Amino acid sequence: MKGRHGMKTRYYLAYGSNLSVEQMAFRCPDAKIVGKAILTDWRLVFKTHADIIPAKGWVVPVLVWEISNADEKSLDRYEGFPRYYVKKEFDIIMTDLEGGNPQDITAMAY
Repeated sequence: MKGRHGMKTRYYLAYGSNLSVEQMAFRCPDAKIVGKAILTDWRLVFKTHADIIPAKGWVVPVLVWEISNADEKSLDRYEGFPRYYVKKEFDIIMTDLEGGNPQDITAMAY
């Protein structure tokens, strides 16, 4: 799938503070919200910061952002990748914000 600039679309799954449109606009000026999804068998936990951990029977609702390479580099710095957070790729079903138009995508989360 090609993004707005002819490159492969990069999707980012946001939870915690990156649900904030204002904070994401500051960190990732190219990012745009493209949908929502549910991570099944994952749980949102709060240690020092929000994190997700594998947990059978739990779900985590996430916002799906389309991000540029520059946005991803900015997020890497903000999230402390790779020392603090790691990245994981998820194969998920994304819907629009109203819950329609489902599509299979691969997206990254920290």
